Amino acid sequence: MGGASVDVDGAAEASSPLLLPRSAPRPAVSAEVTRQVGLAAPLVACSLLQYCLQVVSVMFAGHLGELSLSGASVAASFANVTGFSVLVRAVQ
Repeated sequence: MGGASVDVDGAAEASSPLLLPRSAPRPAVSAEVTRQVGLAAPLVACSLLQYCLQVVSVMFAGHLGELSLSGASVAASFANVTGFSVLVRAVQ
């Protein structure tokens, strides 16, 4: 299991290593990563803004009182679970 193998004559010959050293990333890889980040950035921003919209509405409801806060939280959860999934299914 070592790095050398024994020949028929009994002489040891060097074998190639199992793990080769990593080479520097090719320019195509960095260009692909840049392109993927450029495509994903708007989606990430959209998700964060949608989450912020829900957080801000619950914060405003929290200033109205405890009952309003709980009602807004339950309504937001119910809309996420039922209403938005129906809208998404209708579009597909």
